[in-house]
Amino acid sequence: MTINEMLNNDAFKCIEKEKLCVMVEISKKINGKTPMEALDIIISYKDKLSGGRPLSEQEKNAIMEILMENLQGEEKQRFVESVNMLKDMGKL
Repeated sequence: MTINEMLNNDAFKCIEKEKLCVMVEISKKINGKTPMEALDIIISYKDKLSGGRPLSEQEKNAIMEILMENLQGEEKQRFVESVNMLKDMGKL
């Protein structure tokens, strides 16, 4: 997903402009990374994204959409399992 596609995607309409700028920055940094490397980058941006507040479910879903855009099959399944594990641990 290109940055323009991301910004025009309905899933991102719920996100404030400042957070979209951070998501664009994240999107650039995760390009070419493995899912786990990308997840580490996103976790490192958690405070900057949330502004000290928890992210809404819509915001979390939009972020996951960015990450899973180019994943296929087993890689996608492993990523989903890792995300679920982190959610259960309260890290996402």
